[in-house]
Amino acid sequence: MINVPELSNAQVAFGECLEWMPKYDDISEDYKSYHPKDEKIKKMKDLTSAWFFRGLKKLELTPNAGVDKDKALRAIKCIIGSFAPKHEHKEAAVAYLLCEWFKDVTWES
Repeated sequence: MINVPELSNAQVAFGECLEWMPKYDDISEDYKSYHPKDEKIKKMKDLTSAWFFRGLKKLELTPNAGVDKDKALRAIKCIIGSFAPKHEHKEAAVAYLLCEWFKDVTWES
């Protein structure tokens, strides 16, 4: 499992994520696909898309064992708020990290 980074408020606010964010080439093709085969990946990609394009009214996260939910959420917000990576990279990385750090999610957009 990828470790959750320790981020400052400034890093989150300004989207400073390139140092620790998974490289695009290191992310499996299923996270880059518009039609992933794995149901968990599909769910995380649907959440990512809703978050980017509509925003979220409600988000409930069930973290994996040993994952600090608040730190992981800050890391996800850091990527979403970053202008540095291309959108495709951000979308794949967010879905990938959501799968790494959380068992399940529910949301309303």
